[in-house]
Amino acid sequence: MGKAKTQSNKHMELLGQTIPHQTVGSLSGGKCIAKHEVPYNENCSCSHRWQAFEKAVEHSDMYKLSDADLDVGCAKPMLFRGGADAVAKLAKQGVSAALSAENKGMYLRAVDKPRVGDWEVDRSKYNFKWDCNKPYYHEAHHVVPDATLRVALTDIFKTSAELAFQVMCEVLDAPYNVHGKDNMIILPMDERVGEMLQLPIHRETKQCSHGAYDLYIKDKLKARFRTALREIMKKHDEEGERLSTRTLRHPSRQSPPRATLKWPQLGALTESNPLKNLGRS
Repeated sequence: MGKAKTQSNKHMELLGQTIPHQTVGSLSGGKCIAKHEVPYNENCSCSHRWQAFEKAVEHSDMYKLSDADLDVGCAKPMLFRGGADAVAKLAKQGVSAALSAENKGMYLRAVDKPRVGDWEVDRSKYNFKWDCNKPYYHEAHHVVPDATLRVALTDIFKTSAELAFQVMCEVLDAPYNVHGKDNMIILPMDERVGEMLQLPIHRETKQCSHGAYDLYIKDKLKARFRTALREIMKKHDEEGERLSTRTLRHPSRQSPPRATLKWPQLGALTESNPLKNLGRS
């Protein structure tokens, strides 16, 4: 019997220290920097799929098909998530499907053209909630990916783990939640769906490069963290000078200077539409 999988604590720690993580029962107010609540979980601030769904509800027109799209053709093969087991299960149900030769962990099967309302975002529907294949293969995308955020931070503050930890604590205490709906968007995985909805394709498929997107965002983040680092060092020098003056007057009152950070807002990253960098290769 295999060992039980140990739950990751990466959302609770940074560089071996505990950070001020907080899960709340609403869209706002949470503090989190790492994905750990994988399923769709309503009223959980750390559920990126729930946050993405709520964002989609606000922008439901993005997911509506035009009359022209609804009139197009008949059944066509589309990508879905699943491997050999999923294909075998469909075969038992009399549904023909085949593993995708180009995309690992995905299969192709023909589906009927959507009818009015089939692909819409609606709280009364099953779409975009518990099953990533309903109504089509989709994923909840972080505009600023959580892993990229952590890498950018540790890269810039690599000479001081203490500073990196302090900065992340202040980021979270803003409060900041990398899964907040403003940082989420539901994206399709099938190229044809993306073309119909005029949305980029998510993750690494033949038509998409998430790696290139991550590099683009990391460069933007690192630029902001470099600015923050300069502010910290300037503050450190100023406090150090004041401390030296106080020490000359009161030698017994020495204390190390503590830098503070004004968190550089990530919202500016979306102003130039970084999603265009998730486009087809």
